[in-house]
Amino acid sequence: MLNQLDIQNYVLIKKCSIPLQGGLTVISGETGSGKSIFLDAIRMVFGEKGDKNLVGKNGPSSHITATFEIPLSEQKQISMELGVEDNPDEITSLQRTFLTSGKSSIRFMGQVCTLSQVKSTFQDLIHIHSQNETPALLKKEMHLHLLDTWTGEEAAQLNKELTGAWNELKKHEKELNALKKAESDRMQELDMLNFQIEELETANIQPGESAHLSQSIRIAQNAQMITEAENRIMDHLQNADFSILERTASVEKDLEYLASIDNKYQDISNQVQNIHAELTDLAHDIRSKKTDEFFAMESIEADITRIEMIKKICKKYHLQEEDVPTFLEHLKIKHEKLLGSSDEIKKLEEILPSLKEKTVDIANRLSKLRKSNAPGFEMALTAELKELMMPYAECKCEISQTELSKHGFDEITLLFTSNKGQIPKPIHLTASGGEMARIVLSLKILLADKAGQKILIFDEIDTGVSGKAAHSMALKLKALAKHAQVFVISHLPQIASVANHHIQVKKIVENHQSITTVNILNPEERVEEVARLLAGKNINDISRENARSLLKEQATVN
Repeated sequence: MLNQLDIQNYVLIKKCSIPLQGGLTVISGETGSGKSIFLDAIRMVFGEKGDKNLVGKNGPSSHITATFEIPLSEQKQISMELGVEDNPDEITSLQRTFLTSGKSSIRFMGQVCTLSQVKSTFQDLIHIHSQNETPALLKKEMHLHLLDTWTGEEAAQLNKELTGAWNELKKHEKELNALKKAESDRMQELDMLNFQIEELETANIQPGESAHLSQSIRIAQNAQMITEAENRIMDHLQNADFSILERTASVEKDLEYLASIDNKYQDISNQVQNIHAELTDLAHDIRSKKTDEFFAMESIEADITRIEMIKKICKKYHLQEEDVPTFLEHLKIKHEKLLGSSDEIKKLEEILPSLKEKTVDIANRLSKLRKSNAPGFEMALTAELKELMMPYAECKCEISQTELSKHGFDEITLLFTSNKGQIPKPIHLTASGGEMARIVLSLKILLADKAGQKILIFDEIDTGVSGKAAHSMALKLKALAKHAQVFVISHLPQIASVANHHIQVKKIVENHQSITTVNILNPEERVEEVARLLAGKNINDISRENARSLLKEQATVN
């Protein structure tokens, strides 16, 4: 339930703080007084889009705050849906702020949310029916929704299942169409991948290969000088007369003799033995590594050609040499995936019939449910209309079958007549303004409890209604207010007099500036306002007495 509405610097409303209560609250005021401004303020705080033009002339910002009274469990649920921290000790409130800079914000219990979050979360709590919403009720899609809502939980569950099945079916159909459309592109890409993979596999480039080949080329190009150097080293070590090895062998022999006589030479003898052994190993290593001075020029040219090929391929694919094997593996994976897409087409073609069958089955069950509940809905709506002074009203649901859609197979047209003996016809062809107003109210009464909405706001739902029909509408609204908090913008004294509470919206001039005031009327002020609704501007003692009589009479209405 809405407990309070605080509005500051919003369009023409300078400042107002309105405590609100349960039951039926009527909002009245002369044409142009600003009733729509007050209603729009409520829309804004519940997530409707607005802009900087909503900021009044009394400051750089506009603020609208709605305070609620809701069960703790619902508050926790709302906090969870809005993604804000739950604080059971804080007053449950929504605040909307607009700045002249164009920025705006919305907060739940002081914590920032998004407009879409708030609008989605509170749509099941509050419903605002404006005059421009009535044409939407004339659309066939809305007629389907009305019947499903009236049918209740079973229809809601089937609609949920149908939406899921339909979305899954459409998703797979979209994937299949995309795959088929891309088939020619896929084949071209496969051809390209085949060529690239073959080229890279044939090249068989290994990390560091160019460096290794460059080293081989340098050795081959300097083979003669390398061989000459190696021969000179071998001559010094072993081949020439009085070579290093011969001399160290002679030194080793003499030291062994000295060590056998005097131990002080033993360590030196051992060192020379180790040196001779190391020199012998060194000569063996050099001999084993000697370069072949007769390198074939073909081999050198082949290595140079291979290096050029490696550079060319790396440049072509924008790669470093060490990245070639990884890139080749990536191409192979992509190739396998594209090959598998044909398998994916087959897989999707196999899955789609079962998805279609599932969707059709749910749609058929929903259609059967609709057809079985349509007569009850027709009777309930007709009964409500008869209580609103349309004794010959008759409503019918014309159900026709269409192609499968997210709503199923059904298309529903709401038919109506208010004349005895006349065949019901589409509602937009037969209902007058006053009749449409009563149809809207009847629908809201039928669906309010089903939709679970606890706050209902009607903007001039009484358009075109007068006399006994107005009195009946007033009683209906009063009855509806037993199950929900109801606000009605109205020009009818019948509705104003039956309300539990009365708010007056008035435009005045203050400091040479027009402003809109919003006030809760006390009993005497209420008499004056009802008298104005009865007599217009010509208020006199008779109209005031009539107003008191009407208010007293309606006070006994439960």
